[in-house]
Amino acid sequence: VLTECYFVPLSILICLWIYERDDVLVPDRNFFKRKINYVALFFTFLIANNGIAYYPFFTCFIFLVTAISKLLKTGKIRQGLRGVIATVMVCFFVVLSILPGKIYTLINGSNSAAIDRSGFEQAELYGMKIAQLFMPVNGHGIYDKYIDYYNDAAFLVNENSTAYLGIIGMIGFIILGLWLFARRDGKDGKLSKRLGYLSELNIAMVLLGTIGGIGAMFAFFISPMLRGYNRISIFIEYVAILAVALCMDRLVEVINEKKMLKGVLIYIVYGVFGLACIFSIWEGCPEFATPSYDTIRKEYTSDKDFVERIENQLDEGAMIYQLPYHEYPEFGSVNDMWDYHLYVGFVHSDTLRWSYGSIKGREEDKWNKNVSEMNYGDMVRYLKEQGFAGIYVDRRAYLDDEFAELKTGLEGAAGGSFISSDNGNLYFIKF
Repeated sequence: VLTECYFVPLSILICLWIYERDDVLVPDRNFFKRKINYVALFFTFLIANNGIAYYPFFTCFIFLVTAISKLLKTGKIRQGLRGVIATVMVCFFVVLSILPGKIYTLINGSNSAAIDRSGFEQAELYGMKIAQLFMPVNGHGIYDKYIDYYNDAAFLVNENSTAYLGIIGMIGFIILGLWLFARRDGKDGKLSKRLGYLSELNIAMVLLGTIGGIGAMFAFFISPMLRGYNRISIFIEYVAILAVALCMDRLVEVINEKKMLKGVLIYIVYGVFGLACIFSIWEGCPEFATPSYDTIRKEYTSDKDFVERIENQLDEGAMIYQLPYHEYPEFGSVNDMWDYHLYVGFVHSDTLRWSYGSIKGREEDKWNKNVSEMNYGDMVRYLKEQGFAGIYVDRRAYLDDEFAELKTGLEGAAGGSFISSDNGNLYFIKF
């Protein structure tokens, strides 16, 4: 869901509208007569359903930063309220989207065990590090040793190691950092005003995301439910790249105004900037090994064929108990079985029902765990009484001796033999 950053530009666009225009989200009697407000409200709807809670939260933050900036510059409360209105609308649509879950919680009670966000220290752990905005994911064989040295020696290196801005982003970040100290007067041009505003947004986002910053304070004093404040780096990157684009746009305007070697200079500017962008994209992308598509295809086909074999043996709606017991969500891997590997059966079947996926902390999860701890004879007997048709096992979760014991025990208790997938990852025994 964090790759769904499609609406980050819309977030910044609304901020610019509030900052530069006088007709957007102004709280007056003509509010619904201005068409631009309908567009802005539609954008808040899109933003609220983007990137789970993080991107809407970050957007609300920059809306409030914009509101404060506008209020301080104009001294008018109405101008500051425009950012507040945008924030309220995003929150309204977020509440609508999570309403079904809240209703479920009201009926069934809260479940703090499902997702552990109990400590503010996780906001420190997954905070942003300014150094890593300038630290590539890999050095393409040129400066990898320096990156590896930093990652091995520094503290709190985790997913924040992917926050690199790229060359264009770094240039923009430096421009915005310097622009904070630029001289201001009433004659500032459009570019100067925009860079001034973007520099305010940039420093505010850095203060929110950095380790020990506003985000950590929010987690300590208000709520620790959000912890990955490093994820605001995608907003910082967009603002930084936008700053460079605005500067290049102004350079083209100056060339056109001077009318000196206009055609030649513009093509040179376009060419150099285009090549710089292409190089920045290449340089900023990690060099991952090409996936083994043949291996992936074979595993997928093996899983699919195996589940279809099970489906052909059982009646529609038959229940299958799955081993090993594995908490859901966010439990971690067990030997070679990853989180959510047990969803393979569900993904490939149309008519069967599967035991995996009950939320930890709920009664269904406790039932699942209790059954998994029974001895083999009691387990098979109990599952038969409950109407289950068989047991599915993910072999990857077990060491060789563990699996040999489990296989022998279940076959003896069920009075039958396991069938296995072509690749030997999955096993099933029918009662």
